[in-house]
Amino acid sequence: MRKTLKVLSVGTVLLCACLLIAPGASAGDKEKLLGLEPGPGTGTPGTHFAADPERLDSLLRATGFMLCPIDMAIGAFDPFDGTYLGDFITDTELSWPLEVVQGPDSNIYVCDGAANKEIRVYDISGQYLYTYLDASDGVGLIYGFDFRDGHLFVCDLNDFANFIVWEFDGPHSKVGEFIQTTSTSCYDIHFLDDNSCLIVSLLGDTIDHYDATGNFIGNIFSGVSATQVCDDMTTPGDYLMAASSGAGGHIRDFDLDGTIYDDLFPANVDWGWGIERLDNGNYLFSDMANVFEVEAGTGNILDTEWSGYQGRFIARVDLTQDPGVDVKVNGGDSGVVIPSADNVTITVDVVAAGAAGYPVELWVLGVNKTNGNKYTYGVYGSGLWLPGMNNVYYSGGLIDISETVLNKVLPVGKFDVYLAVDLVLDGQISMPYIYTFDMVDFEVVP
Repeated sequence: MRKTLKVLSVGTVLLCACLLIAPGASAGDKEKLLGLEPGPGTGTPGTHFAADPERLDSLLRATGFMLCPIDMAIGAFDPFDGTYLGDFITDTELSWPLEVVQGPDSNIYVCDGAANKEIRVYDISGQYLYTYLDASDGVGLIYGFDFRDGHLFVCDLNDFANFIVWEFDGPHSKVGEFIQTTSTSCYDIHFLDDNSCLIVSLLGDTIDHYDATGNFIGNIFSGVSATQVCDDMTTPGDYLMAASSGAGGHIRDFDLDGTIYDDLFPANVDWGWGIERLDNGNYLFSDMANVFEVEAGTGNILDTEWSGYQGRFIARVDLTQDPGVDVKVNGGDSGVVIPSADNVTITVDVVAAGAAGYPVELWVLGVNKTNGNKYTYGVYGSGLWLPGMNNVYYSGGLIDISETVLNKVLPVGKFDVYLAVDLVLDGQISMPYIYTFDMVDFEVVP
């Protein structure tokens, strides 16, 4: 559902800009970053193409991939060197996507805050699921957001009337105000391992530290026109900042004490936007019109990975924590021998772990190696052993399962039984997309 941008008077925008913008940064530049100028940004429309789902899936299972809003789409980038892989999400309802976050349910959350004032949710294949929050929830100009303990926290410039971080415990379920930062604004929020958080104030030019209950701890940096802050994956306890310096870009690697380990000013950058560490040690960095690979230690731009309208906040999508799957035959894991007069008991156990809620199909497949017959174990809880390969055992968000799927006498012969997690919800076994599996071979003897 599209929302209409609340029109701010020219006087209101200029008054707020004059009060809050730091020296060296023009009102026009800040308005570009806030999405208040006509059109989607600087530059010319970029060249888009659809990402290869199989390539993205392979990366997802290995090291993940990077996502960055580009134009009105969400682009995917290689986590090693930043190569543009194609568009991951193309949704005509998106008007000015700013930040992408992978939620605790593994779904992809996109803040479309300046015009639509909403956060939209997509599955791991990039398909729209639902809208988590919108203007009907009492939010204004929303920007950066993050999750903690299943709750979503979003920065709201509130049409410049007030600056608040709102807390939600579910779709359209606002808990209330977490932090009110009346004097400095809140542009991005990033939670740390101890449940405290960093707040970026683009208008106030600060990065501040707040405790787990939303109380101010202290200022880390002032005089930085920062936009995004995130973890530095190479060094636990270090963080990365994307910012602007004058009309250029600024990358900073720092810790909570304010110690700076890398302070870079890439040349020919039109305002810094988003930042993430690449697997090769360099930075993926976006500005008002591009996404770059920037060399760590020097700030040299090694490659322009994408060019067009604005690139924005960058995030890594990941599912490297395997769910646990275990199939047993009469309590055994391999080479089980069962007399023909005895029941064959097949049990399956799934521990969702970090992949809980991830959309999957589970298959329990039996193969009679003596005659070649194949069987699937009927829908969750039915306990039926059905001929053919067209019956999904379970489909939906991954959950913990511990069940007996078969307990009956089988004919003499040699068998294999598989328990597999399939990442494509299409009602059939999709071999290239089997994420993980377990197998037991057994024999029924006279």
